[in-house]
Amino acid sequence: MMMRAALVFLISLLLVACSGRNVGFDEPGLDAGMSETFDAALVDAGVIAPPGSSPSSCGSERPVDCTEFGDSDGTCVDSSHCSCSLDDNYKCEGASDENGAECAPGVVCVVRRGDVVPSMVGNSSTSCGDPEGQGLIPIDCTRYGDLNAGCVFGNHCMCRLDQGFECANSDVQAGTSEVQECSPGVYCVPVDQ
Repeated sequence: MMMRAALVFLISLLLVACSGRNVGFDEPGLDAGMSETFDAALVDAGVIAPPGSSPSSCGSERPVDCTEFGDSDGTCVDSSHCSCSLDDNYKCEGASDENGAECAPGVVCVVRRGDVVPSMVGNSSTSCGDPEGQGLIPIDCTRYGDLNAGCVFGNHCMCRLDQGFECANSDVQAGTSEVQECSPGVYCVPVDQ
């Protein structure tokens, strides 16, 4: 009888260890067998997608929404980065138009507003933030509608206050009554956001 009780106890401990649970059996609200951990077997069976592998949440370290700016056919490649619909006039934000469909990790698909030649990556309003000299990820200062936004020193966006746009999150480096210069990586957004 003692051996049987010990065996049942050992099997119970094994079940808890294999289920991914980190709660005791006697805790209230026990969920009758649902694991709190990611179940790779379900992914292999095609039941659920692993975190960071869908177009709306792409990337394991810093997930982004590849489709956030209208590219409904944008995809997530290898749970790592977005691939944009070039034929539908989308491209990787801040990248050269010659870059192709696949973006760097953390970069989303945006509407292609104008050509960005390789020599201008990081130094134009639609590709602002010098990746080579300053180690920045280029952003599209015009992303939220400020089509007259500028890029200052290949470093940061300059928003048109006089046209209803300001630096997001009030992250301002300098400004006048007509313009605001943002910190690197900060977008120009409508004043009422």
